[in-house]
Amino acid sequence: MKIAVGAKGGTPESEVCQAVDNASALSAAHGAGIQSAETVCKLGADIAISGHVGPKAFTVLAAGGIPG
Repeated sequence: MKIAVGAKGGTPESEVCQAVDNASALSAAHGAGIQSAETVCKLGADIAISGHVGPKAFTVLAAGGIPG
């Protein structure tokens, strides 16, 4: 089972945050949450843990089989 967890750093000790390290999404004017959700799905995650998921990103995750 793969679990995607958004964190503020790149180590296991890093604090959990609301974003995935996804450079293309960070520079996007719109759709950053959707792009991040697509990345999580492409990585094959079974579960995603995040501080907040917007409604459009939630839809992408659900379509990818990741429960809400």
